[in-house]
Parts: sequence; C-alpha cells; structure tokens
Amino acid sequence: MNEIQRVLLTFNAQVEPSSPAMMMLALLAAFIAGQIVAWTYMWSHSGVSYSRAYVQSLVLVAIVVALVMIIVGTNVFVAFGLFGAFAIIRFRNVLKDTRDTAFIFMELAVGLASGTWNFGALIVGTLAFLLVCLYLSVTRFGSLDVTDVLVSLRAPEELRAEIEKVLHIHCQKARLISRHAESASAEAHWSWRALLRDPDRSQEFMSALRALERVDDVSIHYSGDEMEV
Repeated sequence: MNEIQRVLLTFNAQVEPSSPAMMMLALLAAFIAGQIVAWTYMWSHSGVSYSRAYVQSLVLVAIVVALVMIIVGTNVFVAFGLFGAFAIIRFRNVLKDTRDTAFIFMELAVGLASGTWNFGALIVGTLAFLLVCLYLSVTRFGSLDVTDVLVSLRAPEELRAEIEKVLHIHCQKARLISRHAESASAEAHWSWRALLRDPDRSQEFMSALRALERVDDVSIHYSGDEMEV
C-alpha cells in the first residue's frame, strides 16, 4: 500500500508492477481517463458517422495499451516480442471521420501514461484534451456558415442562365462546383454551392427553381460540417 500511496502522491513515480494492486491501479486509471475521452467524443460528435462500437473501442484501447506497458516494463525482449505479435494482427476497419483518429491517438496516450504510472501527464493531458474539444465544439471551429448550402438539380444546358438568375435573387453568392452530363445535348446534373440571403425563405427558393420549365430533381442540402459532391 505504501507503493500505491507514493505513486498517488508523486504522480510520476517510476515503479515496477510488483503487485496486483499496482496493476489494477494503472488499469483503473486507464479506464477512468478512457471513459472521459469517450464521453468527450460522444458529447462533441456531429455528423452521421457515429458508432457505438467505436466509442466502446476507445475505452478498451486505453486499457489494452496500459496492460501492454505493464507487461513490457523495462524488458526489451518482451517489448520486441509484443511488437512482433501485434504486427501479425491486421486491422481492416477504416475510420470515416479523420477526427476519430485523434481520439484513438489520445486513448493510446492515456494507456501509455497509465501503464507507466505517469499520472501527472495523464491528468494534465486528459484535461487539456477535454478543454480543447470543448473550445472546438463551442466555437464551431472550422465550420462553414450555417446558410451555406448545396443546390442540386437536373436541367438542360440552355437553362443555365435562367437558373443562375434565380440563384442571384435568393443567394448572396453562388458557385458552380459540378456539372455532369452523358452528352452535350443531354440533360445535365448541376450542383452549386451557395450562401442564402435568408435561410427562412429556402422553400421559396426551391419553389422558384421548380417553377422553371424542364428543371427537375431540385434539392437543397445544408453543408453542416462536411460536404461531398
């Protein structure tokens, strides 16, 4: 128990995993900090790529890494053996959101700090990560204007001038970002990125586009945090 008290008081004691109690302390710290990081991800997540399995894996990664560090200790031969074993494992899951990668790395750091009983870095690092996530979420850092929309429709080439006239009336600015047609004479699929003058009049904007002859499949998508065409 004296060893545990020393670690808790110094926050950065270099000790050997001489007892099950010390191992459980490291794993418990990894679990608690991993939970905090996972809760931060859940609270700050936006978009449609949310996965319950991914959130659970965040907590598990921290515990696994902490356990690996306990096993490795200062034994170089064990370290190389573990690296060889992990090299055999092939991970096929592809993260759809690049932001998710940052949380994986944070959980790795949590596990490393817990497994080496570096609780000072664990507490400070987890708190700093949480505060940065709070700042990014509250300030919506990196987000586009809430009125930034993607306008998609299907129409022939000769109606482009009339369509852009409607865009000019209802939008502060509009930029053509995509035009796809099977041939020069065929109807094309158009996409504009636009900034609405008044978001509350978006239905009126769509009605004006649909009122044009030979214009079909009119749709507006709010960009949110990410837009793909």
